[in-house]
Amino acid sequence: MKKAVLAAALVAVIALLVSVAAFGGSGSAGRKAKTAETIAVYGDSPYGTADNDTAQFDATAAFVGTINSDPDVSLVMHIGDIHSGKQKCTQAYDQAIYQKWLAFDDSLVYTPGDNEWTDCHKTGEGGGVWNTPTAGIINFKYDSPGVLTDFAGGNPPANLSDPVDLLPDPG
Repeated sequence: MKKAVLAAALVAVIALLVSVAAFGGSGSAGRKAKTAETIAVYGDSPYGTADNDTAQFDATAAFVGTINSDPDVSLVMHIGDIHSGKQKCTQAYDQAIYQKWLAFDDSLVYTPGDNEWTDCHKTGEGGGVWNTPTAGIINFKYDSPGVLTDFAGGNPPANLSDPVDLLPDPG
């Protein structure tokens, strides 16, 4: 829970700093006038109605190209949910999105959405089901060789672990 609060606070501070930097200053005596910044903000993408629905995922490269072609954009912000609640939470998918995001020319600020971490334990995202007789226990799903079908077993804090440990080196 502390990580979620810290993440939300960090996003708020970044948003405040960006807005002050972009819109602060009125060009008064002794100061240089500031120009407005253009920030591309999006979320809930790429979405699919099921794991095999890759239309938005496949269109991500073109979307990134459109953002890159706008010379006014200086920052990209994704406000969460890189997949729908009907798609599985997998490390492979997260890494595939990361690889696509490497094509952004401008810096990207990403805030994980509920579908990436707090909802990963749910059945629709490949997790398990709550074992009601034993409160707080999730009966996770495993594939045939005994591997969890969901990233980190749907454990929300584990899904927020250090992304540097989870993602391949871009270099």
